[in-house]
Amino acid sequence: MAGRPRQTAPEIEQKKAELVRAASKVFAEKGYAQSQIADIAAELGIGHGTVYRYFKDKRHLLDEVIDFAIARVAGALAFDQPSADTLEEYRAQVGRIGQNLFELVLEERDVTQLLFQEAYGADPEMKEKVALAMSAFASLSESYLINGKKKGFFRKDFNPAIASLAINAMVFEGARQVLRAVDPARAKREWMKEIPEIFLRGIASETSGAPASRR
Repeated sequence: MAGRPRQTAPEIEQKKAELVRAASKVFAEKGYAQSQIADIAAELGIGHGTVYRYFKDKRHLLDEVIDFAIARVAGALAFDQPSADTLEEYRAQVGRIGQNLFELVLEERDVTQLLFQEAYGADPEMKEKVALAMSAFASLSESYLINGKKKGFFRKDFNPAIASLAINAMVFEGARQVLRAVDPARAKREWMKEIPEIFLRGIASETSGAPASRR
């Protein structure tokens, strides 16, 4: 009897991507702890043994799902180069990045839900993976803040490293709220309106055109 045809590298990657997508859906719907390999196989209409040909266990699949989510979020945050020369360009850039990120949340609900919610409860190793990703996201945001500070849009005494963590905390909380909202599109619009105003006014220079709040 002839053996199974050898798969090409692109075929293997395509099948793994299909399994990652299926796992994202199952984990998001049932929760990681309650999900089984058989559930993922059933989502694709295949035998569970096929899943084990590509992934050694459920935890390995979760790793791939979270890696995919991290890559997508990083791509959204790095949508533009930190090179705006005017405050108007900077505001427009912030809007584009926010739009890109919140569209990702709505288009990739399963994977973003897992990244922002489910992954934290998996195990210490996964928590560390997510923590490292959040640090990387903050570094991306910090590069935009450093550019704004150099261009004189922001106060000279503000700390870009701390501000980037605080801003990302607002953004990711916004993502979680959008995922849970009855009307996600409306929630997205509201968060996209408020977040830029909060941080642009809060760290603005006196002459930038977006005055900081007075104490």
